[in-house]
Amino acid sequence: MKNATIKGIAEVLRGKISETTEEKSENISPFISFKEPEKDCEKAKILFHAGTGTLSSYKDLLPYLAKSSRESELLGGFNFGSFEEYLNRDVDSLIIDTAKRYADILEKISTNQYILMGYCVGGWIAFETARILVERGKNVAKVVTISSSLCGHNYDNELLLERAFALSIGADIEKAGYIGSNTLLQRALENFKTHNGDRAISIDELCTLSGEYEELAVGFKKLSELSQEERLQKIFATIKKNEGDDAENIDMFKILYKLFRHSFKGIMRYEPSIYVGDVHALFVADDTKHFFPVRDISNKELWENIVLGDLTIDYIPGEHTNCLKEPNVHDVAKILE
Repeated sequence: MKNATIKGIAEVLRGKISETTEEKSENISPFISFKEPEKDCEKAKILFHAGTGTLSSYKDLLPYLAKSSRESELLGGFNFGSFEEYLNRDVDSLIIDTAKRYADILEKISTNQYILMGYCVGGWIAFETARILVERGKNVAKVVTISSSLCGHNYDNELLLERAFALSIGADIEKAGYIGSNTLLQRALENFKTHNGDRAISIDELCTLSGEYEELAVGFKKLSELSQEERLQKIFATIKKNEGDDAENIDMFKILYKLFRHSFKGIMRYEPSIYVGDVHALFVADDTKHFFPVRDISNKELWENIVLGDLTIDYIPGEHTNCLKEPNVHDVAKILE
């Protein structure tokens, strides 16, 4: 296992992406150990990557987890690992196949129990990984999901996926040309679903929205006249760059988008399994600003139907894109202690 100090997290995450751009991704392990136990491992706390395939969502949370971690605990996480391997997984079974890959690695860790934690898409990967480990006779103490939701519809459309990606990484979508509020887009897509069932809305259909949705149509029409390369350049230009970020240059940024797109195509097709273990689901207090235009994110009934063990639900401050950032992350860390 690859060791990393908490101070070196950004370098490790950035290094993995850099390796993919240099075609060195063969045999890259997706597992990163942030803190090794100082004696026999009693508990392994494992984080699972979100849609972009990296662990950067946990940058503010990791110091808290490391500080509260005991001498006998391992703190680790899963990145996407090999860029080619991840993208070669079938989107129809992506979440399950990824969970099997990670379960194979965790099964080799000598520990008394696991705590699996995941934000966004990572919550579902953690959930399925736990199910596989339990079926193999391993002791999973609990699964913690953080603002993990399902799409509930087929939104397989490049302009919608680009918009979702831009919001998830903190871009200024208005400056990038993706105009209109999430609320308006939600209504437009719900109206489309009512009349067209589960099929995905096409780019042409986005560009010809009318009535109250005309504002959206104007924006999508202008975007459709650009190449995807040009659209991603516009999104990238609106991001505040910080040293150590995943997307330090446009090449890394385009890789992140490909990973995000693949992850979301996978989550669109995913149906959760039944899990016999315990789950702690953390819902955001404000679920109206999710980076993707869907509603009913805090779906208590969904979790009650798939969790046969003890289900605990807590609400955490903030909304999807900032619940793991300061100052909100402090409250999350207290719950996870």
